[in-house]
Amino acid sequence: MITLSTSLRRAAKATFAKILEHTGARPRLSQWSHVSEDGVRVLIVSYHRIVADFATDAPTGLSTLMTSRDTFRRQVRQLCNAFEVVSLDTALEVLAGRRRAARDLAVITFDDGYRDNFQHAYPVLREAAVPAHVFLPTDYIGTERALPHDRLYRALQILNRDRGDWRDLGLDASAVTALAEVQGLNANRQIDRLLAKHPTPRVVRITEQLERRFGLLPIEGVPDGARPLSWDQCREMQAHGVDFGGHTAGHTVLVHESPDAVVREIGRCSDAIAEHLGSAPRHFAYPNGYHHPAIVKALRAAHFISAVTTEDRPNRPGAGSFRLGRKVLWEDFSLGAGGRYSDALTACHFDDVFGTLALNRPVSGLGGMSPSD
Repeated sequence: MITLSTSLRRAAKATFAKILEHTGARPRLSQWSHVSEDGVRVLIVSYHRIVADFATDAPTGLSTLMTSRDTFRRQVRQLCNAFEVVSLDTALEVLAGRRRAARDLAVITFDDGYRDNFQHAYPVLREAAVPAHVFLPTDYIGTERALPHDRLYRALQILNRDRGDWRDLGLDASAVTALAEVQGLNANRQIDRLLAKHPTPRVVRITEQLERRFGLLPIEGVPDGARPLSWDQCREMQAHGVDFGGHTAGHTVLVHESPDAVVREIGRCSDAIAEHLGSAPRHFAYPNGYHHPAIVKALRAAHFISAVTTEDRPNRPGAGSFRLGRKVLWEDFSLGAGGRYSDALTACHFDDVFGTLALNRPVSGLGGMSPSD
């Protein structure tokens, strides 16, 4: 739901972006950033779901993971105009200094392997003739199982809507304690907080308890596009310029897992992709962006060559390949006054103008590890 304060912030940001564009300040800020930071930048963008129509699909799930097909097409067009859109392999070569680039580079990525990536994103990628990467939580691919955060969102929506005393729902003590920590937040922020603080298996158990209490089936009410890709769909996309990377087996936030569990999650994911797609994955996306040096060590041992975070910052030559920054996009990213698409606002985001002006600061995904319960 779009509130008045959200609309006002959106309009103010879009107006500021338009002023920067019309005065020529945005290109100058971008050029100054290049000089001060010595060289080409690599922008990595991240999507989750690409839906047919945002207004229709937003009420059916986590709207902050959704971008409409039309908005996605316009964003891809802007990326192609302002950047050279390349694969992660090419970007890594440039970042390592083994290859030169005439202009800034952009890489398009998707997390979670949603079916609407095939239905709506894939045709746009083929139309634009650009490469992309999809990071797969392999336990779900080829099944009809909904991802943990989508199931949790549905259950939390009911919990928050009913506004009864959730302590009387018959949940175990661990679930009561965890939900007490996020009481009063909206469902999106509740999910973020729960996954940031608790091991994924515990969050799944809380979800299962809520589902039983509300009489929900794990897949009930989940639209087709929010279900996982099939391996056949992956193979077709792979044949036309889409690379598939790892995202753990069970969409598990690794910083909360034991070292052995981290190795198992990474290994099972890599093995499944190799089995179904013919070669082991080379690139990895940390679920929810959280990472740790010990996880990097496990990824290197499993023969991955890069990993992407959700830290909103451009990547510079000489930067390490296992903490690559990404700009996470959804429908609101490009919307200005009146909810209309704003080319100027999108350009400011892509050029990291708000970061250059210290109006936007990336949130670190670096975290500690604790044993899984």
